[in-house]
Amino acid sequence: MVGKPAQAKHRFTVFWADGRKERGALVLDQPTTEADAERAIRKQIAHYFGGDRSLRGVCLVKGELTDRLVGELAVLNNQIPINTRVTQFFHAARRLVNPSVDPRTLPNITGPAVVFDKPIWPSTSTM
Repeated sequence: MVGKPAQAKHRFTVFWADGRKERGALVLDQPTTEADAERAIRKQIAHYFGGDRSLRGVCLVKGELTDRLVGELAVLNNQIPINTRVTQFFHAARRLVNPSVDPRTLPNITGPAVVFDKPIWPSTSTM
């Protein structure tokens, strides 16, 4: 008898640039590789970015590093409003990793951002 594949549930918050927050979760079959996991996650959250590709990064929330995704075009398009809250999370993470970085030299996060409750990629847990 073959059982169902193991699954992992990842909870997240979508932070919209206008200050709204939306809770969500995604469920993944245990992937064989990190690349498989990343593709499956991006597919499930693409609608938050209008189907746009997403860029992966880290942020510091309540003193803990975690993962985030933002829309690729939002990063390149200065017309989209700045996401102040997630920009703060991102800048805090960068300063944690490199305390000498000048926050004025760091880019802003624009548009919506998906911020996971806990790290979902192994590399984040080892920073």
